[in-house]
Amino acid sequence: MADESLKQVVKRSLRKARHRSRLRLRYLVGPRQEKQPLFILARQRTGGNLLSDYLNSIPGISLEHEFLNPVFHYGIRPRPERPEAVFRHVRYSLNALPERIAGCKILIGQFDLHGITFEQFHQQFPTSKYLVLYRRETDKQFVSLKVAHKTKQYLATDTNPPKQVTVHIEPDEVADFYELNRNEYQSVLQHPCIAEQGRVVSYEDLASRPQQLFDEVIFPFLGVPPTEIKTKLVKQARRPISETVENYDEVKDVLQQYGTLDLSVPTAAG
Repeated sequence: MADESLKQVVKRSLRKARHRSRLRLRYLVGPRQEKQPLFILARQRTGGNLLSDYLNSIPGISLEHEFLNPVFHYGIRPRPERPEAVFRHVRYSLNALPERIAGCKILIGQFDLHGITFEQFHQQFPTSKYLVLYRRETDKQFVSLKVAHKTKQYLATDTNPPKQVTVHIEPDEVADFYELNRNEYQSVLQHPCIAEQGRVVSYEDLASRPQQLFDEVIFPFLGVPPTEIKTKLVKQARRPISETVENYDEVKDVLQQYGTLDLSVPTAAG
């Protein structure tokens, strides 16, 4: 088992190295296209994969999963002492995507993971546009995250249906999660660029009325003509949290107390 794990680590490291080499070569010797960077700023279990999938169905837009996630071969390991390596990786990755509007999802905590701030990131990519995605129903977000951690399933399709399990919750976990959620979003929303170069959208609107959300908010914001959006993903949480949480009666009060996230949403200028 240990040998197999070592083989997997080596294989993943080699795949990352090959990917980085291809990105660098394409950036240095290949033709470059002027990009309009687009980033989804989100937290886990807020619909980032769903929003990315919808965006990738639109002509002229291409999004990778997460440039800053060290787990994936297209990500980068944390180098707090070398922030320029992170920015270079993002720049190379943007260049390699096929469409003019290009970008990825960034979990807000990944800025801190790599030892950079959102301010520093925006300074490197000052023309970026941002979709800040959050979930109003924090209790459902938290339970969904607990389920995902237990099942190791972070997205579902018709061919990979959602796994149904139950989870146990400690009251302190809920309060800590809510505070981290709020603080990370406010760290982004307080930046003045979001008012002009960003839009804040909720998971609830994305899940219940996706085409309307794109037609009224996202298409005008991106300056692309409206089109029908599509996704291959399916909803994972199909049961109420009262049936998913094993000790629901013990924690229902704290879940209700921290059940809703209200964000101070900036107004776009002009």
